[in-house]
Parts: sequence; structure tokens; C-alpha cells
Amino acid sequence: MNNKRKRAVLFLVLFGIVVGGLFFVGKKSFERQNDETVSVEFEISKGENILTIAENLKKEK
Repeated sequence: MNNKRKRAVLFLVLFGIVVGGLFFVGKKSFERQNDETVSVEFEISKGENILTIAENLKKEK
């Protein structure tokens, strides 16, 4: 039983490292791809709620 548990833990750790590495590489290539996109900047005043912010963003587009 102990041997199976060690194998399972080792598998999960290695699987986590592989998935984490793939996520990191994918994120980096995605960032490189989107370097030329335009960022939208807007200020949120105290009285605004989420709906008014969304409406303002729609108007800006």
C-alpha cells in the first residue's frame, strides 16, 4: 500500500509541474502575441456601479 501511495504522490507532483510549465509557456506566448493591442483606461468614481461602468465602456468603443 505504501508503495502505491508513493507512486501516486510522485505522479501528481510531476503532473503538476508539467501542467504548470505548459501554462507558463502558453501565457508568455499569449503575452507576446498581444503586445500590439490597445489598453483601455478608465477611471471609476465613487458613485458609479458596475452597470454604469459597462455602459461607459460600450460608448467608448
